[in-house]
Amino acid sequence: MTVPGVRPATFLVVLLATITGGNLFTEPYLLTGGGGPDGASSSPVLVMYQRGVQQGNPDVAAAIGVVLVLIVLLLGLVQRRVFGRED
Repeated sequence: MTVPGVRPATFLVVLLATITGGNLFTEPYLLTGGGGPDGASSSPVLVMYQRGVQQGNPDVAAAIGVVLVLIVLLLGLVQRRVFGRED
């Protein structure tokens, strides 16, 4: 097995790990009750929940969601360029 042979699987694992890291909600919410001291364990999805549900600002939460989708898309494109494409 060679490195070029596992490149597609490595790309998929890195991409899914990036998406999962950005969507982390349950652990910080349950362990720290909403971000810990000074928001040390906040994630983008946790901030989106706090703004939209707890503070009653769904427009701000929607904007955070759109920015989060754009960031994940950009990171995916960068990773695709870094890992290259095999056709």
